[in-house]
Formats: sequence, structure tokens, C-alpha cells
Amino acid sequence: MSDRSVTLCSSEQFNRITLNSPTGPDTYRDGFRFFAGLLGYNNLKSYMNSFCQINMNNFVTTEQLEKYLIEKSAKKEIANYFRRFVYGIHV
Repeated sequence: MSDRSVTLCSSEQFNRITLNSPTGPDTYRDGFRFFAGLLGYNNLKSYMNSFCQINMNNFVTTEQLEKYLIEKSAKKEIANYFRRFVYGIHV
């Protein structure tokens, strides 16, 4: 939690911050680093695989992913990390 706040998710529903976006960080690199550090690589891979299988051919939101990861990992503190390192809200 000592790293600076990072915005990986735009507050606009249909706007994405993408790779090397002029409005933000490298989301693929920073997002992977964030999730793997928080959950561990093997857990991340398992959770994302099942999330993708459940939601195949559907649109999903960042909030849905956040809720799913909290439920699967039983780590409620994930919400704090999402606020800071996904939504860019410094708490």
C-alpha cells in the first residue's frame, strides 16, 4: 500500500485505459503486477480462468471482477486495493 495510487479503471463506463494510454499507466503490466502480487500467480490464474468461463460471451465490469475475487479468495481487503490501485482513489 506504499506505492502511489494508480488508475487502471476509468470512471466512465464505456471508456478503457489501455496499454500505454496517454491518460494513464500501462494497464496490462500494472494490472498483472497488482493482481499477481495480491493473490499469487497460481491463484490469480485459477480465479481468472473460472471468471472467464462463467462470464464467457458476456460483458463484465470491473466491479463484478472485484466482487468475484473477494468471494473466491475470502480476502475482504481486496476492496481497499481496488480503490487505490484500480480506481486510483488514495485513502
